[in-house]
Amino acid sequence: PEYYLPSPTTISHDVRLVFAHTRQHIAKILREYKGKISFTMDAWTSTNHRAFMAVLVHLEHNGVPLSLPLDIIEVVKYSHTGVELAAVF
Repeated sequence: PEYYLPSPTTISHDVRLVFAHTRQHIAKILREYKGKISFTMDAWTSTNHRAFMAVLVHLEHNGVPLSLPLDIIEVVKYSHTGVELAAVF
């Protein structure tokens, strides 16, 4: 079979381009949005004992409910208590 496998450099470049485009698109949607926006947070510990927290935004866009991740943060020194998460956020 003849398959083309892009180089790691090409993949890295393409992922960065998609990320930048998606980030700009989400920012535009949020800037122009006239309705209500809700935020949620979630925290978890990976199998190698690293703690993470995600921040998501929820809204309705063109009649479709959307949940978009805004950021995923590695919480290095803190536990998952509400007080600690609020300090990081």
